[in-house]
Amino acid sequence: MTRVVKARDVRREELLDAALRLFADRGYHDTSVQAVTDAAGVAKGLFYHYFDSKEDLLDDLAVREADRIFAEVYAAHDETSGTPLEQLAFLLGMLARWMFGDARGLMGALLHAAYRDGNAGLRDTLYERYDELLRPLVREHVEEAAAAGQADVEDAEATTEVLLAMWTGLRERQMRLLLDLGRHPEAVGLIVRQAEAGERAAERILGVPEGTLHIYDHATIESSLLSLAAAEEPRGA
Repeated sequence: MTRVVKARDVRREELLDAALRLFADRGYHDTSVQAVTDAAGVAKGLFYHYFDSKEDLLDDLAVREADRIFAEVYAAHDETSGTPLEQLAFLLGMLARWMFGDARGLMGALLHAAYRDGNAGLRDTLYERYDELLRPLVREHVEEAAAAGQADVEDAEATTEVLLAMWTGLRERQMRLLLDLGRHPEAVGLIVRQAEAGERAAERILGVPEGTLHIYDHATIESSLLSLAAAEEPRGA
C-alpha cells in the first residue's frame, strides 16, 4: 500500500478538524489523543509533531475558530454602509447573532470545553483572540462617530477599551447561561434582558441618546434561544 505523504499544514488541519468533530460528539474530556489520531487516519506519534498536548491542540482550535468567525463577520461588515454608529451596531449585532443563533454544533463543543472547570486558560485564549480581532474596527467606528459629532467621546482609545470590557463581561455571563439552557430554559428571559441592558449601556458609554444603537433583534434572539433550549440536551463534557 502506497504511503500518503501530506504537507505539514494539511496534516495539522486534518487533526484539528478531527478533534473538533469528536469534541462535538463526545466532549473534550472524553476524547483522547488516540481517538483524534484514529479519526484523522494517522499514527498517534504524529500528533506530537504538531501539538505538545491535547490542551495545546485546544488552544490552537480556539484561535482558528475565532479567526474563522471574524473572517465571515468582516466580510459581511465590508459590504455594509451607513453612519459609523450604524456600522458599529451592525458589527456587534453580527457577533450577537452568531452567539445566540449558531453557538452549537462544532463551535459549541469548543465553547463547552472552554467553560468547564480547569479550562480558564482556554477561555482566556479565545477571548484574547476575539478582542484582538474586534478592537481595531470598534475603535475605528468610535473615532469616526466622534469626529462626525455623532458620539460624545473625548478619548476614542479609552472609550473603546471600556466598551469592550463591558462587552466581554456581558458575553461571559451570557455564554455561561447559553451553554446551560438544556438544564435551565428559564434563563432565556434573563439573557434577553441582559442583551437589552447591554445595548443601553453601550449607548451611555458612547454618549448617544437611548435608542440610537440597534444591535439586537430581540424577538429573533428570544426565538433562537427558545429553539436552542428545546433542542439542547444537557451535556456532560
